[in-house]
Amino acid sequence: MTAGWNADQALAVLRARFPEAQVWRGEHTGKLWGLVQDASGRAHLVEAHDPVELGRCLEAARAGWPAVPRPVIAAPRPADVRTPDVRAPVYGRHEAPRPPWWRRLAGAFVQLDDERW
Repeated sequence: MTAGWNADQALAVLRARFPEAQVWRGEHTGKLWGLVQDASGRAHLVEAHDPVELGRCLEAARAGWPAVPRPVIAAPRPADVRTPDVRAPVYGRHEAPRPPWWRRLAGAFVQLDDERW
């Protein structure tokens, strides 16, 4: 539909159509972004892949309604939240931790019990 659009021209048209909105193209994402306030003064940040979609999103945000109805996701109730019955190992992922280097070195030279060599 808008396969060969020029970003600079598209942004100029959108800025002329929505003078109250801040419109730009993301440097890293390559997507078009817009920031517009609705009648109540709330700011809406919208993102679009092409200028036509951004125009529709800005128009809908300016009116105070989302451009695309998003599904409402109910928060889980505390009874629905279950912790997995997995016991963590006592010493981490693999094995018991080694003594520090200085204790290993001292153990090589100091005899701590009554054994004779």
